[in-house]
Amino acid sequence: RISQIPLVKMVSSVSGTDKSASTKTDEGENTGRITVTLKPVGNLARLEEQVIRQVRQIFQDYPGIEMDIARPVLFSFKTPVEVHLKGFNLQKLQALSHELEERMSKIPGLVDVRANIQRGNPEVQIFFDRKKLARYGLNVRTVASILRNKIQGDVSTKFKEEDRRIDVLVRLREADRQSINDLRRIIINPSGQVPVPLEAVASLRIKEGPSEIRRIDQQRSAVITANVLPGYKLNELNEQIYQELQKMDIPLDFTYELAGQNKEMETSLNSLMLALGLAIFLVYIVMASQFESLLHPFIIIFTIPLAVIGVVLYLYVFNIPLSIVVFLGLIMLAGIVVNNAIVLVDYINHLRRQGMSKTEAIMTAGKVRLRPILMTTSTTVLGLLPMALGLGDGAEIRTPMAITVIVGLITSTLLTLVVIPTVYDAVNRETVPAAEPALESGSES
Repeated sequence: RISQIPLVKMVSSVSGTDKSASTKTDEGENTGRITVTLKPVGNLARLEEQVIRQVRQIFQDYPGIEMDIARPVLFSFKTPVEVHLKGFNLQKLQALSHELEERMSKIPGLVDVRANIQRGNPEVQIFFDRKKLARYGLNVRTVASILRNKIQGDVSTKFKEEDRRIDVLVRLREADRQSINDLRRIIINPSGQVPVPLEAVASLRIKEGPSEIRRIDQQRSAVITANVLPGYKLNELNEQIYQELQKMDIPLDFTYELAGQNKEMETSLNSLMLALGLAIFLVYIVMASQFESLLHPFIIIFTIPLAVIGVVLYLYVFNIPLSIVVFLGLIMLAGIVVNNAIVLVDYINHLRRQGMSKTEAIMTAGKVRLRPILMTTSTTVLGLLPMALGLGDGAEIRTPMAITVIVGLITSTLLTLVVIPTVYDAVNRETVPAAEPALESGSES
């Protein structure tokens, strides 16, 4: 039925154990994975949401199926919404995770709400009486090792057949370890004069074991994940989830944390802000060493805010989110847009050292350096144009970065020809600057 959707190009499915699953709850004979590939036509983001709605409607006709839709996301391995509950008691952790799962499923805008702690498998748990063990001269470690060897088996030697080595596994017969009563009768002191069965020193109970024990920051944790419907803001949904957490009766020894793509984005943006600040600082240091001045590099740094103005206006007008690739484009701009100002300021200083007045030097430099500045900007913009057109696979990564650089470069170039001379005239004194090493540029020759 999914393959009959007009926008679907290809459908593939895997039934049974999924070895690529990240958790044990996502693999097994009762699980399956369906991969849907869309046709590369039109606005893929809008078409993707349309196909997802149709897939959800299809699965509503199959009761008893738990479905989770995931999409490939660039630079992230997290789901949009993640809540981490941390505590030592697994029973309380499971109860709290399911309670929060029910509360989150009632929040409008959240779909595919799921807790990673699911029903576990039945297991036989052995509870030793240490006083009785000491009475027989035994300890827990020795008895546990004997039980493991008898039930699971121990490789005592290897049988060699030509170039093959076959393990020889020694353990109890299947008939002697088939039921819980058989386990109770296992002898735990093979070398003793009087045989002691397991039931003499321990009690055996059948209980439900945990489906998985996940640790985050070395603490037992439950992870509740959810996807976000289009049209809803992630920060507003996180606020509603936080309010639901406040309503829950969470013990004092339990903690919670709102994670997911929102936290990942905050961490990434903080790192990129540091990288942008470091890039501006390094550019300033290099120019200060070349100009042998602290004032002129400060004038040139003004071109970076001029580029940011154009990028911000472009993102606002076309409603483009501030993504990681856009921020990478801003970091690139920090080293590109200063070139035009360097050419202009250096030539103004050159003319003033030849005896020209400040105002006349600014006007002459603007006329002489106009063509090199426009040529430098044009070659950079034309070089980035194929990347900005979004041709070929992976264009969604390259296009925002290229457009950011192009828009910022054009804006800074236009404003540099007006703002930089004005700032230079305002902050520089009328006296001729000291001799400075000339900054050669390819466009001057």
